[in-house]
Formats: sequence, structure tokens, C-alpha cells
Amino acid sequence: MLEKEIAAIKREADELESRLSSGELTPDELRRFSKRHAECNEILATASELENMEKNAEDTRHIANGSDKELAELAQ
Repeated sequence: MLEKEIAAIKREADELESRLSSGELTPDELRRFSKRHAECNEILATASELENMEKNAEDTRHIANGSDKELAELAQ
């Protein structure tokens, strides 16, 4: 579910970056696009952190359910 939204935000950030680098923006457009670009990048950074946390949680679950009792105790 989130993958589609994140992909859409990534596309929007890429488009904004392209428009910002064009040099053909009015001062108002430059301000608005820069603000939205920063918002998109913040969302993408948070999504990346979430993805890393989910992977770490999955790895920890795998260790906790594994056959190595000592490692499983440490994971819990």
C-alpha cells in the first residue's frame, strides 16, 4: 500500500527537481516548488528509515525464532 504512495512522491520530487533546475521559474514558483521539494524529500527520508526499521525488525524476529538459543535470547 505505502509503496505506491512513496513511488508517487518520488516521481513528484524528481519532477520538482527538474523544474527547479530549469532556471525558468518565477520567484513565486521557485519558492513554492522549493518548499514542496523539501517536503517530499523529508517524506522520502522518513520512508527510508521506516523501511530500514522494518528490515531490522524482521531480522530480529528471524533470529529470535531461530535454532541458536543464545542468539534468540539476545534478540528478545
